[in-house]
Amino acid sequence: MKQRVTKKLTPIWFGMLLALAGSLVAAETPPAAETVLKALRSPDADERIAAGRALYDMTNLPVTAAGTLVEGLGDPYFHVRIGSAAALVRLGEPAVPHLVRALTSANYHHRFGAAQTLGQIGAAAGPAIPALGKALSDEAPGVRIAVAQAIVSIGQSEKIVPELVRALRDPIIGPLAGQALGAVGKAAVPELLAVLQGADTNAADAAAVAIQAIGPDAAQATPALMVLFRRDMEALRPEVPKIGDAGLRRKRVLGFMSARPAHQALAKMGAAATPHLLELVKSRDPIALQCACDVMAKMGTENAIVVPELMKAFVESTDFGVRDAAIWGLARAGSGMPEVEALLQGNLCGQNPPLLHASAHCLRRMKAARALAEAVRHGTPEGRNLAKGFLTEMGKDARDAVPILKEAAKEGDADVKSAAEAILKAIE
Repeated sequence: MKQRVTKKLTPIWFGMLLALAGSLVAAETPPAAETVLKALRSPDADERIAAGRALYDMTNLPVTAAGTLVEGLGDPYFHVRIGSAAALVRLGEPAVPHLVRALTSANYHHRFGAAQTLGQIGAAAGPAIPALGKALSDEAPGVRIAVAQAIVSIGQSEKIVPELVRALRDPIIGPLAGQALGAVGKAAVPELLAVLQGADTNAADAAAVAIQAIGPDAAQATPALMVLFRRDMEALRPEVPKIGDAGLRRKRVLGFMSARPAHQALAKMGAAATPHLLELVKSRDPIALQCACDVMAKMGTENAIVVPELMKAFVESTDFGVRDAAIWGLARAGSGMPEVEALLQGNLCGQNPPLLHASAHCLRRMKAARALAEAVRHGTPEGRNLAKGFLTEMGKDARDAVPILKEAAKEGDADVKSAAEAILKAIE
């Protein structure tokens, strides 16, 4: 038996085992740094590719290798470029001067690789920021993107504010420039405000990205943001009436506006935005009211002043989009207000499934355990199941609901008792 096994292994498997063993030995003894660096300069493509692969995991490279590695960033072969970049990232700060020089190379791969590598080095590449600021105007879009991403990764954007403001007008890297300017903070607001008020809408949108990152410290930009916000609403307006289904109309308004920079920036402005949003709510224009409510749904109780108007809009309107948006706006602006909880509780006990679902989610967000418990006692089967799920999920946070649930467990019908008992078990 042993003889037969030996004969089977000899012709095919034995050779494969020897090869595997050889590869394992090779993996344990990486090539010397000088050998790899020499191969990286070889005119033979296969040798350079092998060197590039070896560089992926090499940790014993001397600082003096930086120049050779930067040359590797310009190689026509991907594995050479990526291996060189990985080694340069490990070298870190000592490689930065070499990478800065490569930013002005005539070779596209040199410039692109240098920018990308500086971004991967991160904060230690801070000395490269001025050179990266100049490279924001590179003729190649790919390089400009890599440069802008590197600036965002490294930080220290305050050193190149004028260059970043100019880059806002570049439709390719404008949003990245806005992100970098957002890190500068309040000091960048005057220049951003000038861009917001300019005629270039792409640049204004990019400036709104920066304003969003700065937050309430940029409150003086709120009127200019409202101009952009209204522009976005008007762009959406012709499309909405063509959508037959009310639910899809609502999704279109929410989806389109939520993705716009002005919407996102307004949500960060706090109380400065409230009067402007209240004006839209009072207009009772269905699209304007929905858009205003969707901004408020991302804000806090600083919008409490709008609660009476939102409740009135909900009661008076028959438009599903308006009523749904008002619910979400109330959940934030009126958090903790008994009248708001009562309104949402009434919806949860009602017969309108879409509003029922929105109200249940908002009560959960508000941690209004008692209102949810009342829906267990008095709601429809669908409302009861939603309330049960949220109360169970809340667990001990729903302890305020215990007295109501105990009454329901005693007095309700079989379904109510079963739901109340299950929730009590989860809470207690």
